[in-house]
Amino acid sequence: MEPLLPSVALMGALHGLNPAMGWLFAVARGLQERRLGALLGALGPIALGHTAAVGVMLAPLWALDLLLPTTELRPWLGLGLIGFALWRSRKPWHPVGRMRAGALELSAWSFLLTLGHGAGLMLLPFLCASGALRGLEALAVHSLSTLLVMALAALLAYRLGLHLLPRLWINFDRVWLWALGTMGLASLGMGLAG
Repeated sequence: MEPLLPSVALMGALHGLNPAMGWLFAVARGLQERRLGALLGALGPIALGHTAAVGVMLAPLWALDLLLPTTELRPWLGLGLIGFALWRSRKPWHPVGRMRAGALELSAWSFLLTLGHGAGLMLLPFLCASGALRGLEALAVHSLSTLLVMALAALLAYRLGLHLLPRLWINFDRVWLWALGTMGLASLGMGLAG
């Protein structure tokens, strides 16, 4: 049996650490309104957009799982992840927008950015032949992990101050591309071995 839930929780934590997934917007909102409540209020819509985008990515696999054994798809999913990582490495992509955003705008922004980063793609190899119920459980664990780590990162940045970020900053796009490629290779290996 694969370590499904710890793996998807770890991927959620990686997403939560990435400022592009939304915690930086939450911090900006808190600083603009000078209230911790504004920061906390922004996290829910951001997490909702992220969860919806990952769910949209997983829905075709759940539908396909009803028709054929999806374990046979693992090598193809692996190749797809590697291809997506290579394509994304060509040029960084980030939408440009204003920092003032309401709940609906934050959810929509998070949804689109999550799709653009291919966040749901990394979960696909784990969910092959797991069934829709297991997939919903994985989606919930992944989303909760993302939200918890995102909240922790936002609270630390808010309390310690944004002046520390340039000194602590790492390129999460590169980390994400390596994670996509590694997951693709692992999926390819699992598919060819199974």
